[in-house]
Amino acid sequence: MKDILFFAHSGLSLDSWVLFGTISAAAVFLLAFCVYKIFVLKALIKKEIVWLDESAVSKAHAEGKLLGKICMVFTVVLVVLLLVTSIITSYVTESTFIKRERFDDPATFITYMQSEYDAWYEEGYGDLPVSERPSHDILKKWAEIDGKAYYYNPGLFESIHAIPLTNGEWEIVVTTEAADQTGETLYTVFCLGLLSLYGINLAVSVIWYLVKTKKRA
Repeated sequence: MKDILFFAHSGLSLDSWVLFGTISAAAVFLLAFCVYKIFVLKALIKKEIVWLDESAVSKAHAEGKLLGKICMVFTVVLVVLLLVTSIITSYVTESTFIKRERFDDPATFITYMQSEYDAWYEEGYGDLPVSERPSHDILKKWAEIDGKAYYYNPGLFESIHAIPLTNGEWEIVVTTEAADQTGETLYTVFCLGLLSLYGINLAVSVIWYLVKTKKRA
């Protein structure tokens, strides 16, 4: 029973299921349509299982040949898109779109934090010796940098990292919550842009087929 409950709650949400289910259904329909038009109908006519007049047979063969050509072009473009997307996404990540503030010394870091949050600085925010870390009852966090602790409100920052440099000094990297959310939004738009290329490839192929078959009608 536990296994059943686990799998029942580990699948897609309803909106995701509808989206991916619709896309999958459309893809299967288009694939079945292409296979039927290119191969199955031709075989049925050849074996005389399906009887058509001469003009209808000629039209069916022409449409099958056209659809085969379109599918070949579609597949080539699809493979190219998959390769390009794979290469791009290996270098471009959500982190690429996140703007981070970088500081090469604690004083500049404190000045930045103070200018952004003067009220918190007046409460004791800033440069604190390690022995004077903020008490746990104050909803703040501290990050140790170069033997000192820096006091900040975790709700307004996604992360604050002190990165040791090769020369023995430190680089302080600050990511605000707003910057993180903006980066996430831009990355989502970027991914949707890549996915739209697949949709454009499909739409062009469908329009190509419809226009050509309409002219033959």
